Amino acid sequence: MFQKDFILKMIEQIFQLLAHIMGLKKGGQYEEALEMTNDALAKYFDIEPAFFAELSEEELHNKLLSDNSLNMEQWRAIAYLLSEKADLEILIGDADKGYAIRSKALFILLHLVSMPQGTVSLALFYKIEDLMHGLEGYAPAFITQVKMFDYCERQRLLAKAEDILFELLEQAVEKQAIADAGIQFYESILQLPDDVLEAGHLPRAEAMYGLKEWKIKTGLR
Repeated sequence: MFQKDFILKMIEQIFQLLAHIMGLKKGGQYEEALEMTNDALAKYFDIEPAFFAELSEEELHNKLLSDNSLNMEQWRAIAYLLSEKADLEILIGDADKGYAIRSKALFILLHLVSMPQGTVSLALFYKIEDLMHGLEGYAPAFITQVKMFDYCERQRLLAKAEDILFELLEQAVEKQAIADAGIQFYESILQLPDDVLEAGHLPRAEAMYGLKEWKIKTGLR
């Protein structure tokens, strides 16, 4: 009970700190905000500033699976701190570093919501959407895009899922697995009602055309 209360208090402190960091960012005090973000990662999680920029997505995935010292709420707090750090690195002028860190923040959140006990609150939905939008024009790692596709399909963001699917096909070394996943995707969504398809910005006619194009691209005509 004491440990749970301690963690909850720590999470509360971090999100109060995040509000202050966002205020500094809004006021143009980027260096001070970045220093505060780095200090928070070091103080609460013993994480060096360069750690996540240098970590590959595959290494991050393994860490998420094997590190039992942090719970879901702690990982969520890390992701939110990394999101702010990414923004600040980009604003200061280090875009490559910023986008790499933003991709890790997104990866963590996508991993958390894919877990059996993971839920997507409205605030978290918008946070993930914001991070994905912030990575447009940047090519995340293949494993990150797989998680993005899975998430978009589950959340019925169908047009976005379709876009990611075609990007995965271009990048995949083992294309057969992606080809099969694409067929499964189209066959699954074409069973959905028209209103669900339209809400996902992929009306039935467009989904049927997408399936036809997918078969041509993957040689499944």
